[in-house]
Amino acid sequence: MSGIAGLTSFTLEGGTTIAAGTVTATVGANQSLTLRNITDGDNTADTANTGGVAIASAASVTSLSLNIEGVGAAATSTVLGSLNDLDIDVTGTGVATLNLGSTGNNFISLADTGTALRTVNITGGGATTITAAPAGLTTVNASAATGAVNFNATGITAAAFAFTGGAGNDTLTLGDDAFATLTAGTQLNGGAGIDKIGIFDTVLTGTEAARLNAVTGFETLGLNANITLDASTVSNFKAFSIDTAATTSTISQLQTGSSVGFTASTASLTLSPAIGTNSVDVSLAGGVTVGALVTTGIGTINVASNGTTANVLSLTNSDNSSVNITGADALTVNLAAGTASGSLVNGAAATGILTINGSGQNDVIRGGTAADILTAGAGADTITGNAGNDVFAFTTRADTKGAGFAGTNTTTANIDKITDFAGNGTAAGDSIQLSGTAGAFGTGLTFTAATVANVTAVTVATAADFDTLTAAVQGASAGVVSNATTAQIYDVTVTAGALAGRYAIVNDATNTIQATDTIIAITGVTGALNNQDFTFTTV
Repeated sequence: MSGIAGLTSFTLEGGTTIAAGTVTATVGANQSLTLRNITDGDNTADTANTGGVAIASAASVTSLSLNIEGVGAAATSTVLGSLNDLDIDVTGTGVATLNLGSTGNNFISLADTGTALRTVNITGGGATTITAAPAGLTTVNASAATGAVNFNATGITAAAFAFTGGAGNDTLTLGDDAFATLTAGTQLNGGAGIDKIGIFDTVLTGTEAARLNAVTGFETLGLNANITLDASTVSNFKAFSIDTAATTSTISQLQTGSSVGFTASTASLTLSPAIGTNSVDVSLAGGVTVGALVTTGIGTINVASNGTTANVLSLTNSDNSSVNITGADALTVNLAAGTASGSLVNGAAATGILTINGSGQNDVIRGGTAADILTAGAGADTITGNAGNDVFAFTTRADTKGAGFAGTNTTTANIDKITDFAGNGTAAGDSIQLSGTAGAFGTGLTFTAATVANVTAVTVATAADFDTLTAAVQGASAGVVSNATTAQIYDVTVTAGALAGRYAIVNDATNTIQATDTIIAITGVTGALNNQDFTFTTV
């Protein structure tokens, strides 16, 4: 189009580029090109630059104006992009400046066959993801952009490279040891918005940390490789983000007010605080699995489950810590065994479905507003379902009792407790689920999904301890053995004495009801327990 006199702009609109070739547009001086609603035709790596658009110009053309409007396909990674971003190659040997206007959602890579490109100016309100850029680029100026800019600069090697973000929530990602190459961190400015700078370093030298700490306008530090990071060396950052999958990292010396976000699944992250710091905020972006989040010396962990695809968090936390859960996305929390005491896992403010698996110690577990699945691990746990038709799950008889349990106990301190059971018989309501693991609830006894409960209501006038309580139930009901077909469950009300209250007792495969059977304290229940309040799983 460069040869058409008076033509100042032209547009390539719609369709898919040639998978095995390149669409070439020749742009003259004072002409602009618009690419609108175009997708990449190949599924190969961006470095091949096939299936893309080449923009040619005479050697005398030093500046190129390009508008992109809804081009490329969404990135599959917040860092490296996808194979379907639109590959754009500036082939003019004189083009030093690319003025890039962005409208809508755009996903592109930039190449520079012409080898002259040094500056990219980004404007407009579009969301712009640039997944690759030429090594010799020295300036990216997005100060006039109002949409978010996500710029992957991992291939840029220029020591003078400078970046300025705009009004949106921008992301700049740099390669390993980039801060050893850059002249100074002050060359990088995130601008307004909540901006992220990402690194691929596995270790930061003192010089690199100092330069990283000197960047301005970036609020979050993204980590994309296995790294051991002393947060005190980059004290301008309190927000960290794990953006690349399968990493194993450590962040120590966290300051008060620190947060860690996971945009990608990770193998392991270990966190420890600076003196005086006792809490950390953790967010999960959706569809994220954290294989192990290890928190040492942190008393409060605030977890936000975001996104629309379920998150999974396996947590090894310090004893006697608090885990507070918020968010609308489904979340599974697996607590590690613990060492001496349990923790509080409080999902009362969560609206997504929670699946919480307790530790091996005495935990306090609280569900949220949805239909949660709350599993007591070993130890004497206290479980509250809150709103929703919740499942209170028990894996073994042993898991319903703490290490200090004995038939002579005069309190419920050493058994599991449900504080708000709201079963509803044949209608929807809370339920108690017993595992089908062989021998889990007594020698020779294995429940299956086909097992049904037979609930017998028993009132005991007084009980001083569990030996007295179970003997009274045996005397009143002449215990019946449980088997794979029918679980014999006793809904026991103790009117007076040290153990006054409500209990569910699951008999084992022997006739005699005794303190070694499964005993769960139930408070907050109204009306009788029903057969349908109990379910069974097959392992």
